[in-house]
Amino acid sequence: MEQVSETIEISMIPSRTNPVLRASQYDTARKWLITLTDQGGKALVLSKADSVFLEATKPDNNGIRIPATINSDGTCYIKCTSQLTAVSGRFPMEIVVNNADGRIGSANVVLAVERGPLQNDTIISDTYGYATILEAANAAARVIDNEETLVQVAQNMLEHQKAAQQSAESAASSAQTAAGYAGAAAFSIGINPETGHNAVYYNG
Repeated sequence: MEQVSETIEISMIPSRTNPVLRASQYDTARKWLITLTDQGGKALVLSKADSVFLEATKPDNNGIRIPATINSDGTCYIKCTSQLTAVSGRFPMEIVVNNADGRIGSANVVLAVERGPLQNDTIISDTYGYATILEAANAAARVIDNEETLVQVAQNMLEHQKAAQQSAESAASSAQTAAGYAGAAAFSIGINPETGHNAVYYNG
């Protein structure tokens, strides 16, 4: 895919309305195809010996100078850079034309940078974004599952321990009852022949 380009005529004669170079924030693959004109709208034909620059003072008060490329038809183009579109807003700039003898003219323009909806030109990446968050969530879910499993195991152990204790208590009670029965079986009731009354006799 070719670079996005905008064709614009810029007069080297000062006027009340300055031409506008338009871009979106963080654009770098855009270029402006520029035809310079003189009074009356006549096109100025640039030669390879000429040089054209886009100059401005950035919001951080540092100057910037971007060279244009001279085309074979006498026009030129300026490629957008990250320095130009790092900050959104409208900024005054100047196109300066030089030849072998020096500066021959300039034209004031306005750079209009539309604010980008995604600030800092960053997206959620697989390295530090969605994939990492998803993996962390899965890991947390696994930890929770393990904790729930441990809790369930502990509860089962307690239930088994209670059941074993109840079984032991029941066995002890049964043993005590059986012992009572055994003790009772060692004695019997009969009639004392000497007295004629009931008497308890030991069967041992």
